[in-house]
Amino acid sequence: MVNRYQHLRHAWPSLQIQLQRGDDAVYQQQVANYVGEIDRFVLGLQRYSERKIELVAASSLLGVIAIVALALATIRFSRRHVVRPLNALVTASRYVESGNFAFPPLVGEQNNELLVLA
Repeated sequence: MVNRYQHLRHAWPSLQIQLQRGDDAVYQQQVANYVGEIDRFVLGLQRYSERKIELVAASSLLGVIAIVALALATIRFSRRHVVRPLNALVTASRYVESGNFAFPPLVGEQNNELLVLA
């Protein structure tokens, strides 16, 4: 892209000189080629920009997927290691509250505060 742009910048002064000289026929022929080069440059620039936009969109999609996966993993971890043991403790405390002390001992998966309470 940079080379094409530099080529366009360097080609313009020669066209400008021909225009100032009054070489209309040569100028019109070379201007048509110059405009074609500009069109190809703009098309290349557009394709480059579209690729960049697609890359940004793909990166954004990947980021959203990663955030959703992290949220789901956090919810699963919380349910497994916090909510489930707390529900078991609540159930056991209700048994004790009603005078039924025959509730089986709670089994904890991890050595943390919830296991100490169990």
